[in-house]
Amino acid sequence: MYLQDYVSEIEVMCRLTFLLHHFTRILPSISGMIQKYFVSLASHHNDMYMLIKLGL
Repeated sequence: MYLQDYVSEIEVMCRLTFLLHHFTRILPSISGMIQKYFVSLASHHNDMYMLIKLGL
């Protein structure tokens, strides 16, 4: 009974480690996408600002 609990605990730890590994692999690409989005948003905002400045 105790051995079974121990094995299931190891299994849970392995699964968590596996998920964490995948998460750390996926995370940089997600942050890169967010960064690109913000950069494009900022450049778009700059374009709008320039258009308003030229308009006024």
